Amino acid sequence: MDGGQIIILGGYGTTGRLIARGLLQKTGAGIIVAGRDIRRAREFAEKLNSEFHRGRAAAAKVDASNIDELRRAFDNATMVVVASSTAMFVDLIVRAALDCRIDYYDIQYSSSKVAYLKSVSKRIEELGLCFITDGGFHPGLPGVLARWAGSRFDSMEKAAVSSLIRIDWKRLDPGKSTIREFLAEMSDYDSSVFVDGTWRRASFLSSSGYMKEDFGEPFGRRYCAPMFLEELRIIPELYPSLKKVGFYVGGFNWFVDYFVFPPAFAVMKLWPSLGVNLFSGLMLFGVKAFARPPYSTILKLRATGSNDGSSCELTATLSHEDGYALTALPVVGTLKQCFEGSLRKPGLFTQASIVDPGKLLEDLVAMGAAWKVGWEFPA
Repeated sequence: MDGGQIIILGGYGTTGRLIARGLLQKTGAGIIVAGRDIRRAREFAEKLNSEFHRGRAAAAKVDASNIDELRRAFDNATMVVVASSTAMFVDLIVRAALDCRIDYYDIQYSSSKVAYLKSVSKRIEELGLCFITDGGFHPGLPGVLARWAGSRFDSMEKAAVSSLIRIDWKRLDPGKSTIREFLAEMSDYDSSVFVDGTWRRASFLSSSGYMKEDFGEPFGRRYCAPMFLEELRIIPELYPSLKKVGFYVGGFNWFVDYFVFPPAFAVMKLWPSLGVNLFSGLMLFGVKAFARPPYSTILKLRATGSNDGSSCELTATLSHEDGYALTALPVVGTLKQCFEGSLRKPGLFTQASIVDPGKLLEDLVAMGAAWKVGWEFPA
């Protein structure tokens, strides 16, 4: 299978551009660059056609809030990749995909999005469609690393994945609308981790809820806050010996982490729209004004368990100096597996649950990510 025609919502955005280029480089798929600004979509499609075989890229005007435009655009596609911050329109995008009988993939973090997809999962399976949610970096890769680690132990007891994101926001110059969409998606933030058989919300008021991880030079040890990801829900089911599993996210910088997020989350829990309106401007100022080199995006896995009766600890670090690339490359790698016929099947899946972890990690390294693994065997 060559992948057919893939329509990318947000195809001329920073992540959408990287996904489009990656798919044209690594698969035989055609690309439809879609978004509200047809001029920008056409300009990027023309650029892709000048770089790759002419005719593999096209453009479409699509407003994710307009189901008629979605249906018209999806009629010419075999899959939609949602690379835009449009989680609030998930019902329209999904309905259009079901109506047009096409597969679906998104890279958004949103518990309400996941809940809606679960509500139509039976219909997805009945139509023989493959829907993949929570793709990209995080969500997307922490569950992949946990599954990869589980296959390395006879018995895995703990698995924690932490992230560090350092991006040159000044160079990227994100708009206020991008920050508003990010805050809106974070308004349903869940701090749950799996401990001794149950998922428990960690307290932000106690340091015991945080994890301090060493990300190596030049970043050193950093505090990371617990963040529930849907993809981790199946990990304790796959590895019954697990006593603890969780994902921990590092912040942006001292100003955003300590002076923007705490009051923003407090307000958004009670009045989501008010919180987004009040704090989006302050956050935009914070991420740009206090961005400092060096820049890198890192996922650090730390897992413990036993092999041949001996206790051991496995650490693994996946990184890329471009955080947007580390979001786009897993999409390309996962879809490459789909198009090769090795994993596509009817139903609703997270990226982490459907992909072959080892093969995806190999592809990420081949596409420019750095990967380092270490074992320790205490005496």
